[in-house]
Amino acid sequence: MSRTLSISVVARILLRQIGRGDLPVGRKLSDEAALAQTLGVPESAVRRALCELDAAGVLTTGPRAVRVVARRDQWRISAARPTRRSRAVARSIRRMIYDRALSPGELLSPGDIAKRVTIRCDRRDISDALIELAASGLASPQAKPAGFVARQPQRWQSQL
Repeated sequence: MSRTLSISVVARILLRQIGRGDLPVGRKLSDEAALAQTLGVPESAVRRALCELDAAGVLTTGPRAVRVVARRDQWRISAARPTRRSRAVARSIRRMIYDRALSPGELLSPGDIAKRVTIRCDRRDISDALIELAASGLASPQAKPAGFVARQPQRWQSQL
C-alpha cells in the first residue's frame, strides 16, 4: 500500500463509523495497528487520520494517551450524512459484492462504478458510497491506482 493514500479518506471512513454508531461516543479506539488492519490501510495513514480527527475535536485523548470518541457538541466539524442517492449506490455495490459480480481485490474506481450501476448519480455520490462500504468493511481505500478495493465479506470467511 502506497504512503500517498489520502488521509482525509481514512478520516472520513472513521468519521462514518462513528456516525453509524460502530464507534460510539465515549468508546476507546483500538490501537493504530488494529485499526489499520481492519481498514486495510497503512498504520501511518491511520495515525495521521486520528490526528486529523483529534484536531477537529472528534476524538479526545484520555489517560495513558488512549483516544476516545468525544461528544458531538465538542466536534468542530459536522459529520456529513449520506444522501439518498449515495445510499442507493452503496446498496447496489454491496449487492454486486455479495452476488460475486465484484470479486475480492477488484478495483472499485468511481468511473468503473458509474458504468456498472443503473442509478443516476455523480462522482460525489459514488465517493460517499465507497466511504460507506469501507466503513462497513466491504472495501479498502487504495492509493495507486486510486480507488477502493473490494474486500471479502465476513460471511464468506466463516464459510471457508
